[in-house]
Amino acid sequence: MGTFQNFRSFVRSQYEGRHNAKRYYGSFEAFYRHYIGSFNFLPWIESMRGATLSLGATNHIARMYIVHGERTPEDIARILPEICRMYDIQFPLEEGIFTPEYWQAKALLWAG
Repeated sequence: MGTFQNFRSFVRSQYEGRHNAKRYYGSFEAFYRHYIGSFNFLPWIESMRGATLSLGATNHIARMYIVHGERTPEDIARILPEICRMYDIQFPLEEGIFTPEYWQAKALLWAG
């Protein structure tokens, strides 16, 4: 069963697990930018397979998709149920969590 790890920590563990990463990318920040462009979030989501997430963890996932993945609140309303089905990840019982309206105000805060 997977557990939640924030995205930056997950990517850092990938960086530290590759013995040539520092030599090839020069820095963690360069590796981080490359990782987002190359792998998106799927390996990270896969690492959480079977987990039950808190509201804070759910917000972190949505924020990553909105801020770094350039997704919209409408996309989040579709992505979260797909993650739930495909990766057996349980999200908290929160009214409206699978609706675009729920994520609209948060997206405006995160864009600032």
